Amino acid sequence: MRFAYKGFDRDMFYLKAFFFSASLLFVLLLGFVHAIDPYEKYGINLFGLKTKSAGLARELKFNMLEQSKKEYQAFIVGSSSVQGLHTAQVEKLTGLKTFNYAVGQTTPEDQLAITRHIFSSATPKLLLLQIDLSALNKKAVSITETSYFSVSALVDSYTVLSANLSGPGNSLYLEDGNLKPEKSGRKRIKLRKINYSGFVFSPERIKALKSIKALCNANKVKVIAWTAPVSRQHYQRIVENPESNRTLGDFKKTLVGIFGEVHDFTNEDVSRYNDTKYFQDSTHPTKYLFKVMVEEMLGGEATFGRKLK
Repeated sequence: MRFAYKGFDRDMFYLKAFFFSASLLFVLLLGFVHAIDPYEKYGINLFGLKTKSAGLARELKFNMLEQSKKEYQAFIVGSSSVQGLHTAQVEKLTGLKTFNYAVGQTTPEDQLAITRHIFSSATPKLLLLQIDLSALNKKAVSITETSYFSVSALVDSYTVLSANLSGPGNSLYLEDGNLKPEKSGRKRIKLRKINYSGFVFSPERIKALKSIKALCNANKVKVIAWTAPVSRQHYQRIVENPESNRTLGDFKKTLVGIFGEVHDFTNEDVSRYNDTKYFQDSTHPTKYLFKVMVEEMLGGEATFGRKLK
């Protein structure tokens, strides 16, 4: 029974209080994210932070390469999915001093800029280029995925603030652009958001990949292009949807048309590695899966990847 006393409606009061509290919390959290501006979308820096999460890897790795006295000859280029590939794994098989220039949230245009920087700062012989399926998507991702309304933006804001408060000694990156090892307590592979509906291939991004290939050809640099692996559940979600499955097939054909040969790690054989030993989450492999992949790309027996021509 609804309780009312002299015009007081308790149910309505609690309902209004709930919506007011929820709205206030939403505004405060959104204000916090905008004040941090972790992806530097608006140029806001209310707290005078020295670095932001999205720009952190780009700034650090640019400066690391610029200031290094080492003669790097092999480079790893790609998104955050390949930041965990340790350069020692490549050096062991190639004998080439290697630098990991992978950074988060990259597009082919970013990768072209990175490749140009590599050629301006070093004399490379080998470029390991990892390409995500989403990298060629022209379609704008929904506002809930890219804007500051997302949970990931809130988490990244906290990460940025923590990194700045901890000081420069808390850098995520080690020598040669390697990522600090992650402490794992995972019991299952976390499935990241999957949405390839309405995928439209971007001519500009395809052109950027062609420019990378042309630049390497002109300088007689070997390019090994490869598709980013995803966990078994992530892969199944893609292929079970007819639209995204067609997109994946067209994606692979497009890469073969650009590079002539592509190592495909986005396939069902990932089921052999369906364990947290091999994946941090559904799109970020660990060093153990990278070991398998690097050995295959550099001439070893194929147990996972497929060479597409």
